[in-house]
Amino acid sequence: MDTVLPAEGAAWVVDAVDGAVQYLQGPAAWCVSITLVEDGEPVAAGRPEAAELAGRSLSAVPPAVGAVRNLGPTSWQIADVAAGRLDAFWEYGRDDSNLLPGALLAREAGAEVTDPSGAYWRAGATGFVAAPAALHGQLLALLPRPVRTGS
Repeated sequence: MDTVLPAEGAAWVVDAVDGAVQYLQGPAAWCVSITLVEDGEPVAAGRPEAAELAGRSLSAVPPAVGAVRNLGPTSWQIADVAAGRLDAFWEYGRDDSNLLPGALLAREAGAEVTDPSGAYWRAGATGFVAAPAALHGQLLALLPRPVRTGS
């Protein structure tokens, strides 16, 4: 099935199971593919900076904590922060569909949910931090800040 894209403007193209036959048959050769398309051209807005900031955070945080782990699904990890099973979760880049459910759970459980600069997190932010109030400020002090562009 062909994807219909607007001639102008931006649109996300998501293939939830790219390689569906392989997925159904069991080989590991499948993935989820996501592409931002602007004016008919694929772009990767913000990803290089997000990867660079993630790398810097993985150098800055470990000396101050016992361990840093990635446990898989984003919303699940944030739910673990809400439940007190994890101390904190952070991520750079935009990932609204995965962050929105976790943000709600974490806030309802009393966790602080902001962007890496400490501003209230909203969909579209270029980073995410969730932690109990007692740890949140300490984690923000360790994390690199994204460079803000524009107004």
